[in-house]
Amino acid sequence: MSCVLIFHTDKGVINFIEHINGYLRTPKIYKLNLTINHLNDKYNLTMLKHDVDLSNLEANNWFAGFIDADGGFQIRYTKGLKVRIACSLNIEQRMLEPISGLSYQPLFIKLSAFLGTKLEISQHNLNKEYYKVRGYNRKSLDIILKYLSKFNLYSSKYLDYKDWAVVAELLLDNKAYLPENKIKIYQIKHSMNKKRIMFTWDHLKTLK
Repeated sequence: MSCVLIFHTDKGVINFIEHINGYLRTPKIYKLNLTINHLNDKYNLTMLKHDVDLSNLEANNWFAGFIDADGGFQIRYTKGLKVRIACSLNIEQRMLEPISGLSYQPLFIKLSAFLGTKLEISQHNLNKEYYKVRGYNRKSLDIILKYLSKFNLYSSKYLDYKDWAVVAELLLDNKAYLPENKIKIYQIKHSMNKKRIMFTWDHLKTLK
């Protein structure tokens, strides 16, 4: 199930553009600028077209919105002769925007640099290739925790992040493998993402 926001009038589209114009970082800016051209011609407007936003990722909430759309918080808990615990934030996106042919590579290079990790390429969905960034090392976990303490997520991923953050902090504090914390982490892993059955939306009270 999904929700779709549709603007039925040009006035609504213009209002939406005024809110996002100048803040886009992905190749979707190509279609935005086509829309601006159309509305400027149709209504004799003077809306400006902007280049891709190149400001620092930590400076605003754009990255939080990108995580809400395309990110996923994962906890690894492997049992066996030795328990293995790890946290990661995974972000994937197709390599090319299909209409413009523009590449997502510049953005994902910037994302990997910001998180102190490497740019990867994954392959699935009938052998299609995607750019992928995984924040999983100590440096990236610390960066993610500090960033999301300043800029909120607003989808249900906020709930997964709050659980994930508990485990990430235990890892950074070198306390994840204490017996009582291993039990706690195992329970957290098996109650988040698709296994979550309880949802609260109190965090939306901070939405502005």
